[in-house]
Formats: sequence, C-alpha cells, structure tokens
Amino acid sequence: MSSKYIGPKHKLNKRFSQGIIGKYPINFNKGGFSLKKSSKYSRKKNSLYFTSLYEKQKLKFSYIITEKQSIITFKKAKALGNDSGLTFLKLLELRLDSILFRSDVFITKLQVRQLINHKFVSVNNVVITSPSFECSIGDEVSVKGKYFSKISEGFNCP
Repeated sequence: MSSKYIGPKHKLNKRFSQGIIGKYPINFNKGGFSLKKSSKYSRKKNSLYFTSLYEKQKLKFSYIITEKQSIITFKKAKALGNDSGLTFLKLLELRLDSILFRSDVFITKLQVRQLINHKFVSVNNVVITSPSFECSIGDEVSVKGKYFSKISEGFNCP
C-alpha cells in the first residue's frame, strides 16, 4: 500500500479551497465545483484541533510528504532552535522537489518527483533519485534530456 495520495487531485483542491496540487488557480465555479454553504467542507465553528489538523494535512498534501517524513523534519527544525515553525517550512522548501517546482518550469510537484525518480536530475553532477534530498545553498541542480533545454544548463539553489 502506498502512503502517497493517489486519488483525484481536484478533490484535494476543492477540499482546501485552493490550488494545492498545481501552480495554476482553479476556478471552483465551473466544471462541477461549487463551494456552497452546505458543503461538507464548510463548518460553522472550527475547533483548535480541527484547524491544526486541517493545516497539517494541507502541508502534507502540498509538499507530498508522509507523516513520518513530517515528524522527522519537524524534529530537525526543533533541534535547530529559534522559530521551529519557520525553520520547518525552510527545510521543506530546501527539498529537491520543492526547489525544482519553484523554478517555474514544471506545473505540478508530481511531474518533478517523476523526473527525479527516473534519474533525470543531478545535483553537483551527481544523479539523485530521492525527491526528499535536502539541498544546501549554492548547490547546482541540473536536469538532463532534450526536452528540458530550458533548464538543462542548470541553476544554483537560492
């Protein structure tokens, strides 16, 4: 059994009322999406537990991480000190799949993860096959293949 969500992606976008999966905003008023007051995703009063669970699930789905990965990353952020929430987000943004997704070449993180798994991505001239690889500042990320000429020359991590 896979721990990655493999169901309909538009249902996630509807559930969180924003474009979680892709970069482009989704018009929820057309194509069968309607966020009515009586929707099962809308509640009258949200508890603190519901709000924290909702935000955690939103992070997990948008960064495509498992519960175990999020716990490990949060423990690492907590050990680094300072503001653990901000450090947690920084560590999530330093992942290889997040860096390539933010490069404005790919539409979804699932595309990026597939490229990494199929050995099209290298960091500092070493092929990486794990989307959760943590890049450091100054690493050179390059994508090989004739279809990726737009970024095949590589770019530096911010």
